[in-house]
Amino acid sequence: MFPNLVCSSESNFPKTMAGLSMGLGDGGGVQVRPTSSLLGPLNVASVVGVWGINLVFLVGALCFMHTQTGYVKWPARYGAFTLK
Repeated sequence: MFPNLVCSSESNFPKTMAGLSMGLGDGGGVQVRPTSSLLGPLNVASVVGVWGINLVFLVGALCFMHTQTGYVKWPARYGAFTLK
């Protein structure tokens, strides 16, 4: 009923899709590419953002830990349990 929709080796569908996608990787005709930099503003902002998110989670976890009833202050000799 729909012979062109079958993806087989005899179908032209895979060849057509491959042919259509070949023109997508040319960069839109732009021949000049920006230089890559490990210390570019986008990379630095990304790393600082990840550090910020990690810091927020660390502070939140420490605050949550201190509010628990079974929390023992480190080192343990100051807490409820001591080793002799």
